[in-house]
Amino acid sequence: MRARHRRARGATALAFVLATGCDPDATDEPEDEPVARVTLAALDANSATLSLYDGLLGPVNLAGVSLALAPQKVIEQVRGGLDQALADPKCVALTTDKKTFLDLQFDRCRYRGVLVDGGLRIELTTEAGLCDGAECVVATRYTTQLDALTIGKSRVRAATSTLRIPSTPGTPRTYTAEVELTDKQDRELHLRHELAWTRKDGCVHAELGAEFTVDALAISVGAQAVEICGDQCPRAGEVQIAWGNGQALAWEYDGADEVTVRGPHGREFVLPLEC
Repeated sequence: MRARHRRARGATALAFVLATGCDPDATDEPEDEPVARVTLAALDANSATLSLYDGLLGPVNLAGVSLALAPQKVIEQVRGGLDQALADPKCVALTTDKKTFLDLQFDRCRYRGVLVDGGLRIELTTEAGLCDGAECVVATRYTTQLDALTIGKSRVRAATSTLRIPSTPGTPRTYTAEVELTDKQDRELHLRHELAWTRKDGCVHAELGAEFTVDALAISVGAQAVEICGDQCPRAGEVQIAWGNGQALAWEYDGADEVTVRGPHGREFVLPLEC
């Protein structure tokens, strides 16, 4: 049995794209196995950023909290979460107006065991709605900007993203991002993606559509019905990727630490997962 790495790589699990068309055997296109490998590596690198946000900017119980005081409570929860998740809370310098933004400067911090080093700015707004006929906060929206932030083995050169977290438990969270980063293989990647996920009984259920570019190769990738529980490998979900003139690959998750990638004409090969 293969040893399992104790690292959650949720976004590595997520991909779906519509791919149709032309000759999948075109000789001027990259081989399919390297494309599958770089796709997994790209999503793995970007997943570190999402994992940081998901832990840092979790749902906040705003029941009974006025609209005016809601941002302050959100910021207080972020600060409290940092104190609990950082091996040394003194490694981060935090600046905030307690209403609209936080500036975080990490100095080689260990956040839940993962190296975080660099700057992160978070701007927040709250969305008003009605709860049992009374005005309340129905969601918190975070806009983040990164500048030379290292997370684990990946270095994010620049990124802008929006994370929307509803106040009602079980309601899907959404995340859109455009990211430029260098992965652990020193490849420069440019990613754009949209992700929606919910949490239930300790598991994440997610859907994603994404596009990224590496070494001038554009790849579309996404997933449907992906299910991840704790720090285990995804136990369900279907993935497809496409590039070039209609080349396409697909795989499914079943809880194992590897996937069988399916190509055209019955071609199959196995790739390991980092989870």
